[in-house]
Amino acid sequence: MIPLKPFKTLEEQAEIILSRGCSGEKSDLIDKLKFVNYYRFSGYLYPYRDIDPVSSKRLETFVPGTTFDEVWNTYRFDRRLRIILLDAIERIEIALRTRVAYLWSESTKAPSGATCSNPQNDPALINTKFLISVQEYYKKSTADCAVHHKAIGIKKVEDLPIWVFVEFTTFGNFRSLIDKYLPTNVKIALGQSLGIPKTKKLSSTISFIKEIRNACAHHGRVWNRNWSYKSKGSAVPVPIAPALPDQQNIEFSSVVRTKTGYFLLLCDFLLQKIVPGDLFAEIKVDPLQMGFKTKEAFEKWIS
Repeated sequence: MIPLKPFKTLEEQAEIILSRGCSGEKSDLIDKLKFVNYYRFSGYLYPYRDIDPVSSKRLETFVPGTTFDEVWNTYRFDRRLRIILLDAIERIEIALRTRVAYLWSESTKAPSGATCSNPQNDPALINTKFLISVQEYYKKSTADCAVHHKAIGIKKVEDLPIWVFVEFTTFGNFRSLIDKYLPTNVKIALGQSLGIPKTKKLSSTISFIKEIRNACAHHGRVWNRNWSYKSKGSAVPVPIAPALPDQQNIEFSSVVRTKTGYFLLLCDFLLQKIVPGDLFAEIKVDPLQMGFKTKEAFEKWIS
């Protein structure tokens, strides 16, 4: 077994950072490390570490000129970036739930004009992990909506009106729903309403949103992070994000599609379908508003 690293006091943690070539006031480092875990902060220090010219591996020493203030500002920038991303994700997630509920319910309309208000009450869904997960969430929920429907005797989520049912699905459920259970015609209609007619790309888009959403919700680092996975059939990491054109119909490379910056462009792409004319592109993604000194610096970061 690998032995555990010994406990280090705040003073010792600050001394480690300073001894490796990051300049700053020791007292300032200690004040910050009281409330931001050293291990968490090390993720922001990592890109500033020297690179061995022979092995190309990161060394423990920092690039000459690295300052604690610069790294701390990077940490603060990442916190603001998460808030920006969550703002966009909230609108996208609510739009997805709304469209699924409407289109799925609409697809069950009978010739007489009557519409099934709970299309999830389908034999193909009963006892699936997807429905069991939604049922568990509903059972534990103390939200007013859940309390009301339980009080009127609805114990099973398959008996809920679809517009209520979707409120008890986690965002993680959506990938399973779209891949396995949502009727093909509904999936296509959903994708078309978002500008993503291909169902595989729609699934990949939802996976990408889910990954970044989880990172933001759990205060994870989104700055300087690659969003990819290892595939058995590929020697290089595969981007989670699908290849979607932006408003100028420019196809982005697979490398760019692993970057957080690409997610900003994807959010803008979706929000222009959800709320046309939204100012996300001008206000939220403007490089100068995000802390970059020039647009060239932003373009370098995204690529």
